[in-house]
Amino acid sequence: MHLLFRKLSPCPLQFSLIFFTAFLWAQISLATNLESITIYYNETCTASLAQDSESALSWFQKALDAGFDDFHFALSDPDLHHFTQTTAFKNLFLAHQSKMTLLSSERGFNLQSFQWSGWKNLGTGDDNSSIRLQWQPTSLEMEIQLTGEIANAIISKPFPPWQGGPGVMVTLAIPDGTSSFESGNTFIFAFGKNKTSGMGALFLGPQLGWQTIGELTPEIIENPQETTVLIRASISWQSLLPFHPLVDSPIGINVAQGGYDSTSDPMALFPDPHAFSPQSKIHRYVPIHFATSTSTREALVGRLSHSLLSNQPLDFDLKLVSGSTGTGKLKINFLDTQGRSVLPDGATNSSISLQSGMNSYARSADFRPLAAGPYLIKIDCETPSGTQLTWSSQLLNLGPQWANAWQDSIGKLSPLDQPTAQFYLDTVKKSAHDLPLRRHPGAMTTTFQQMKSLIQSGISEKSILPVQGALPIVWVDSQGKSHTCSMYLPEGHNQSKNLQPVIVWANAAGMEPRLTGRIARLFEHKDGPVGEKDPSRSPFPIYLVPNRELKGTLSLSEEISYLEEFQLWASRYFNSKTSSLVAVDSAVPAALDFIKNNSDQVSRLLVFAGGNLNADNLKTSKEISNYFSGGNIADVPITWLDFILETRAKGQAKLILSVLLESKYNVTVQEVRGGLSMTQISDRLVLWAEQVTK
Repeated sequence: MHLLFRKLSPCPLQFSLIFFTAFLWAQISLATNLESITIYYNETCTASLAQDSESALSWFQKALDAGFDDFHFALSDPDLHHFTQTTAFKNLFLAHQSKMTLLSSERGFNLQSFQWSGWKNLGTGDDNSSIRLQWQPTSLEMEIQLTGEIANAIISKPFPPWQGGPGVMVTLAIPDGTSSFESGNTFIFAFGKNKTSGMGALFLGPQLGWQTIGELTPEIIENPQETTVLIRASISWQSLLPFHPLVDSPIGINVAQGGYDSTSDPMALFPDPHAFSPQSKIHRYVPIHFATSTSTREALVGRLSHSLLSNQPLDFDLKLVSGSTGTGKLKINFLDTQGRSVLPDGATNSSISLQSGMNSYARSADFRPLAAGPYLIKIDCETPSGTQLTWSSQLLNLGPQWANAWQDSIGKLSPLDQPTAQFYLDTVKKSAHDLPLRRHPGAMTTTFQQMKSLIQSGISEKSILPVQGALPIVWVDSQGKSHTCSMYLPEGHNQSKNLQPVIVWANAAGMEPRLTGRIARLFEHKDGPVGEKDPSRSPFPIYLVPNRELKGTLSLSEEISYLEEFQLWASRYFNSKTSSLVAVDSAVPAALDFIKNNSDQVSRLLVFAGGNLNADNLKTSKEISNYFSGGNIADVPITWLDFILETRAKGQAKLILSVLLESKYNVTVQEVRGGLSMTQISDRLVLWAEQVTK
């Protein structure tokens, strides 16, 4: 894999391509000689593929001298496989690790509570931007003094860094044992300016992206005359739960500035090739060592050995800061999702002897006899001074041999339900594997509970479908390949004797869960437009949105084949001979073509016609007329929603509609003003589906 394509192709979520390339390149290139790094690295790849180790070493050394610093990428590059197996490369890698370990230690902080550290520069120059830190019981305080181009950019370009603007990235890392300067257990924050005030955000992962948080709002102090900007920011320890400096020392930190065009050396507390790639699995840090003995405020904090339990007991440590010496009261409890104690005799109470200052306690609990699911550990303590302290943390008990046990249960489901259950189990297994050490299970707990309920329902009720709600479901095509579909089940479906799928066909990958979520709100909100839900109505609609996980643009024939496969599965799964079909904009030609040859499988069609409705390679009305002639499209009632502000401006919607009308097809046209949007689609398709089934 040549470096040029690797570095310039992927763009982090919600980051502009310019922003990404400018900063990622600046970060890895101490000499900012991008062209040289690219040439040297690519020549290394060429030599490695030719198994010329000596030449590969020479070129790779030149890349290092020019500023290349991403050994993890080199190790994962298949083009460098031969070279990375050589002793020469391994020696370079060990030397690099040793250098980074030493540099990280030298750049680290030793903090006492309520005292500012000294200033540390970002970069290597004497007049560079700098940072200092202060540790408080509730937060980590920081002041970041920015100078020169970055300061000028913040003053003159008031939009935040996660939108491509200037600002700083702050990485807080929990050492995970991989090295003393790298970790995969990180929290990524960004601070910058939006219009006239500061703004802070937390990266919540590739799926959720950046989330602005009011508590992270920094103070921005600008000095245009001296071209400086001071950012005063605070990161609450709550945002790092379950981690805390009283039980996690050191915690790693890195700070990097960016978001402007620069030809100067990169500025970061510690060089990290992925400083501006928040979704990267590994980030670098320098340690913050917390002098816990200087903490005088009474506090109770715990540390679990892990947050996922299966075949081992739970070990946990307690750190208790007492303001005085004497006897305290300790209460330990484990609660289920209903807030009920799972201990045989309820919470355990004991008296403990406390010394003034830090006190440590170790405890253990065995969850193996308990049912699989989420639990809460809750510790209460009364100190000699009478202060009431509480600490709690979530954990997920998977149960002994959990993966094998659930796999056996899946085998008891119907063949049509097994792919969906397997999808859930695979998702939970991957989440368990990827979950950083001691992180709250969070979304994984929800998925596990859904899997548990789904499989148990499939065994006892002979169906995995819930009584009501949205559900991702997996369907299998005739070639045995699995695909996902977003589904919404209205209340009463399990009582109906005549279910009919409402297939929503749209070329918009990623919108499927949002669309089903919108449909759910229409049904479940007390003031929603659906009204009375009569399970006796026939046919009874089930809403299905096939996920567009297929890559690239599909040809018309590929779209039709995909739709045919899905309709075949839906008819089998819901025991329905026909489906209601909804086609959105660019997906309309495939739906019309599908009906031409499969009219007996479609009871009705709803068309959302917008500016992107174009037939594949058909340019004239004669070509379109000839293409759609024959077949049985005329047998299917078509409701054509014409979003005229779009269809009159571009696309072939007007032309295709005229052909259908001239051919005497059963088309009812409704003109709609306004743009074609998610709200328009969800609201109108539900009302259409409910009206035509009453």
